[in-house]
Amino acid sequence: MTTFEASIPIPPSNNRYYRHFRGHTVISPEGKAYKKTMVELLGKVAPGLSEPVSVSMRVFPKDRRKRDLDNYPKAVFDALTLAGVWVDDKQVEELWIKREKPDKTNPRIELCLKVIC
Repeated sequence: MTTFEASIPIPPSNNRYYRHFRGHTVISPEGKAYKKTMVELLGKVAPGLSEPVSVSMRVFPKDRRKRDLDNYPKAVFDALTLAGVWVDDKQVEELWIKREKPDKTNPRIELCLKVIC
């Protein structure tokens, strides 16, 4: 079984990741910066998975403010595609997300991808 693990930065909230401009939804400069950071971080170690995958995300936020867990995957998945970790996020067959205790000094997402046989 192929497994890929990484500690990645938390993406901007959906309210900051996207912008609406003249009837179109676009990725904000902050969203583009996040994607660039992810490519720099993962592009050299990206396995280029083409099989169906199971994704688990452990989110360590910077504080105890309430945030919707379902806002994290879209930005992360787009960045993983751009970095070449997988071909497309359509490969995700299973998704598990857990909020952990806040980590003020190192907010992050602990990511684990497993190829489904």
